[in-house]
Amino acid sequence: MLSTILFALVAQSSQVVCPIMGSDIAKDSPVVEYAGAQFKFCCPGCDSAFSKEPAKALAEAAKNKETVGVFLFDPVSRNRLEIAKAKATLDHNGIRYPFESTANRDKFRSSPATYTAVPQRESLFCPVMQSKVASISKAAGYVDHNGVRYYTCCAGCNDPLSKEPARFVRNASQHVKAIGAHSVAGGKSEAAPHSDFEEITTATHGKYKIQLLVPEEGVFAGEEIDIEFSIVDTTKEDPDLGYLGVANLRATAVVTMPSMPGMPEARPNIHREGIPGYYGVELFFPHGGDYRIDLTLTPPNEEPFNIFFLIDVKDAEARTGAPRPKPFALEVVEHAKPQAGSPFDLKLKVRETKSTEVVTRFEIVHEERFHLLIASEDFGWFLHEHPTMNENGEWTQNLTFPAGGKFFIYGDVAPVGKGSQILITEIEVDGNPFPYTAAWNPNLGPSADGTVVGVLGFVNGEPPIGRMTTLSVTLTDKETGKPVTDLQQWLGAWGHLMIFSKDGMTVVHSHPAENEDTEKRLKEGVIHFTGRFPKPGLYRAFSQFKRGGEIKTLSYTLEIKQ
Repeated sequence: MLSTILFALVAQSSQVVCPIMGSDIAKDSPVVEYAGAQFKFCCPGCDSAFSKEPAKALAEAAKNKETVGVFLFDPVSRNRLEIAKAKATLDHNGIRYPFESTANRDKFRSSPATYTAVPQRESLFCPVMQSKVASISKAAGYVDHNGVRYYTCCAGCNDPLSKEPARFVRNASQHVKAIGAHSVAGGKSEAAPHSDFEEITTATHGKYKIQLLVPEEGVFAGEEIDIEFSIVDTTKEDPDLGYLGVANLRATAVVTMPSMPGMPEARPNIHREGIPGYYGVELFFPHGGDYRIDLTLTPPNEEPFNIFFLIDVKDAEARTGAPRPKPFALEVVEHAKPQAGSPFDLKLKVRETKSTEVVTRFEIVHEERFHLLIASEDFGWFLHEHPTMNENGEWTQNLTFPAGGKFFIYGDVAPVGKGSQILITEIEVDGNPFPYTAAWNPNLGPSADGTVVGVLGFVNGEPPIGRMTTLSVTLTDKETGKPVTDLQQWLGAWGHLMIFSKDGMTVVHSHPAENEDTEKRLKEGVIHFTGRFPKPGLYRAFSQFKRGGEIKTLSYTLEIKQ
């Protein structure tokens, strides 16, 4: 056995050759990166041939005992390491591996399979700093977790990601793709064509195969839906039925939206279906976007194990047929009609749609169980409050409507185990209307409240319809013109951004990520938020910050084009 390993692991002696032709590398060779290694070629066309079937080309090279690629990291420490700076190297199965020390080389030699396994998927997005990694050769390191290779943006990210991968990887799940070859030119990485997001609806664990049965018409935001998953035991097969389903499985689920880490997780119910091995997950998605469903599965008399799915939830506006019902509704408790200019106790209840029962148990999200947003019909007036609930589930907020007319009422709540819900209703107020109608001309600022001036911007250019985008608010002091760097946290966040479509039916409530990038930008007076625009048109946005013990509210008008 030892002689076999030593035969496969040889010190650097032969030159690195083209993985397709086995010929010398051309001086102006194109570069392709794959699974942490870099490859060069003898002539045009070989790079394309390699990119189509890299695993096949590597297997052929290993068979011919050729070295065709250079690994870009020390495979033991998993830190970025240039081959010229390596203290030692070894060739194994067609790849030349560099090492920071001879001790790392010896570890590799004793168990090469431990350090050379190629995962099925990868992510060129650092889960710790939540930032893109330009290419594999630009990564500072990598960590393999649950069949995914996560590349990191800087050396400081490797250690926390290695110690607590489950804490961070959700931040990058929407960037996970099937591992592929990446052509590199001019310092930029150009991956093989694929969509921004790749659904994952199948998973395996040992002898078990699990499949999420997403409806053919897709899944839409704002609807309650029962999605089934099946689990079979591949060691038990019936001639007619195929692999047998796993009955009496115990299962729990957690649903998150990785691109909006501040959104509360949902813990949906799971029930058994009539067919052995089939189970239903009772789901609701408040927004369109990319969601992750983590399942903990415990087969009879076995230890639990974890798998996950990634699904693309379409915006409600994309549905052509009749929508499914919403699981919850917000209602205004009957009372005398409010009068403009007079104090008024607004009373609200949240009901389950199916049972009509009043909901009394809510998660605490950003320090409150109920975020009440109220806006005039033209969104020229806006209020963000936090009502109190009595033992009967009735929420009360004392307020004074400034004018007569129609007002939108939004309840941003999270019933226990059901995740985030934004519920919408309306109320009519008696009295004289506003003496003006708020303009809807696009205006990203400057917008001022007291000493704080804000300008809204799009970090990555014009936002695409139906995809997550990053928005920035740049804050300056009205008197000095210098960046505002003395914000105080309010409701557990450095800021709040609420976006409403002109018709009032689309709502986004976003908060900055809690990471080092946010802390760094705060020192520059810049705050980033994530948001998603499901349809083109006009939107009103309100950003809120706390400074000097006071809440500052800044408004903007956005035009999102097709």
